[in-house]
Amino acid sequence: MEMTRNNKAGLVRRSLHGGGGGFTLIEILVTIGLIILLLMLVGYPILAGLAFMEKGIARADALSAARLAMDAMTRELAEAMYVFDPPVDGRFIAFLAPVSPPQGAAPIEPQAAGVRYWAALRDPALAYWPFYSYAPGAPGKPINPYYLARTEIPDPGERRELTDPWNDSGEALTRATFWYSNGHEYPLGETPPVTWPTAQPGYPWLEAVTLYASQAERERWYVERAVGLTPDNVDYDVPTASFSPEPITNEALVPWTTAFPRDYSRYRARYPLWVNFAQWHPPDGAFATMGQISVYSGSPRILAYQTAVEASTGDVWVEDAVGTRLYNTAAYPARDVTDDGQAEFAFGLDYDRGEVRFDFPAIPDTGNPTQDYDTITATASASSYDLPTVTALPAGPPDNRQVVPGSVTVWTEDPDTGSVTYYSQVAPVPADRTTIGSTRFGVDGLQIVFDSDLLDRPGDGETIRVRYRYRNNPEEQLVVATYATKAIINISLTVSKRDIAARTPQASRQDATLVAKVKLKNVPR
Repeated sequence: MEMTRNNKAGLVRRSLHGGGGGFTLIEILVTIGLIILLLMLVGYPILAGLAFMEKGIARADALSAARLAMDAMTRELAEAMYVFDPPVDGRFIAFLAPVSPPQGAAPIEPQAAGVRYWAALRDPALAYWPFYSYAPGAPGKPINPYYLARTEIPDPGERRELTDPWNDSGEALTRATFWYSNGHEYPLGETPPVTWPTAQPGYPWLEAVTLYASQAERERWYVERAVGLTPDNVDYDVPTASFSPEPITNEALVPWTTAFPRDYSRYRARYPLWVNFAQWHPPDGAFATMGQISVYSGSPRILAYQTAVEASTGDVWVEDAVGTRLYNTAAYPARDVTDDGQAEFAFGLDYDRGEVRFDFPAIPDTGNPTQDYDTITATASASSYDLPTVTALPAGPPDNRQVVPGSVTVWTEDPDTGSVTYYSQVAPVPADRTTIGSTRFGVDGLQIVFDSDLLDRPGDGETIRVRYRYRNNPEEQLVVATYATKAIINISLTVSKRDIAARTPQASRQDATLVAKVKLKNVPR
């Protein structure tokens, strides 16, 4: 009996001291903790690596999509022949691509259809009630991201007037650039409390609304015309697509040198396609001095005239050095020569060619600007005649009035038969005016001169028509301009890729931003 008790005690002691039994609870808990710690040490980097790999893949996808879109835009935009004025926020760019010329020839004609690059909503109908906003992945909002679209616009220069259902803002806008951003909305008849950031262009969405009653037909029309340059699915987004003209500051313009001698009636900038000063003033102040044309004269150079943009009306005024308004450039090329303040000095702006124009056509009646010629009645005793419009200008001093060389066209009309005879110009005018010749003329100062022989000049009572350009500015002036040119377009494009199925989609978002400067090669001057 004693032995049995001792044996049992030994067994108990061996169990307590690990003599062949299982693990204790403490040992098990410690082992589990060590295993968890080991898994954490090994697994966390693996999980983090997987997350980084997913983000890297998303960023690579976003970057690839951005590069493909940017390459497509820059190639086509570089060939453009004309660019419409962009909106001040740069949300789109619209232009005319050239008709493909024969091999080896330069483009000479733009296509009839326009092209617009813009950020399009995947579902434009969701821009309206009850959503109003763009917030892909946000709580309570539909997944409705942007994608970069290319749209061809038939008749891009067509004007949309007040009576058109596209536009109730009381303003006529071109089809290529009209963007719907006021309080009226389609198609549900509700008025948003605020202007929404997802306002849609007139073409193609609002045109689809006017053409079709069915939402499915509207969406089909929209998708066919808003062709994606970036992926059109919920994983991608284009939060930024911006297009802006290149600012040029304080450039000294040069007289037009194609003609010889130099034509001081036209001062040309390095780049054409100026943005209209009166209509394009971004709110960020980056172009605060855009549209400033300064004219200096004398030696040393002293400011004589400059432009001033009136924001309330959009007028660009020519002012003297002390700010007195002399001439509204919107009146170019017609000006009232009876008004000394306007007639003494004025110039116009040719935005497309990038020129400051000091030359004016002979428009004797500003109420009829289509009549751009002087009318003179010939007499039997006269062989030379003053040109009425230019001689009506104030003579100075100094007297800078001049007919622009090479701009004169002369023809006569017989009052009885109505027959028309065109005259050719001789230059210079010969001292002996008997050698000018029949049906020929010369220009001497502000006069038109014919042969002194009665048989070689317009007959008594014939009507002489003279079309010409004249200027009233000095040759020794300096013209300096600050402008923005659409001949160089700056593009900024951001493409995002995210996992919409993730618990926090925004956390998986990866952005790729590209910028480019595109110089147009085929802009005619």
